[in-house]
Amino acid sequence: MTTPTIAPTITIFVRYAEGFKQTREDFKQCNCKKHLRWSHNGKQFRKAAGTRSWAEAVQRGREIEDRLSGRPVEGKTEAPKSVDEAARLFLR
Repeated sequence: MTTPTIAPTITIFVRYAEGFKQTREDFKQCNCKKHLRWSHNGKQFRKAAGTRSWAEAVQRGREIEDRLSGRPVEGKTEAPKSVDEAARLFLR
């Protein structure tokens, strides 16, 4: 019997722009850069979320959780189309 892989909990934190007066790293309302932090196999990881939106950072954190737990990532199951197929779809 194999042990299921447990996905790490992804924490979102904010790196504030210089001069911004907020000090809490979980302040959601600002437009500062969002980052992700998690531990996996005893090692800590940090990654820029590539967004300034808290909601988008949450989504990107979920994608990492899915990938690390082995769950299929939503919306990425369709095979890529060839150029000919894409052209036919576009013309329809």
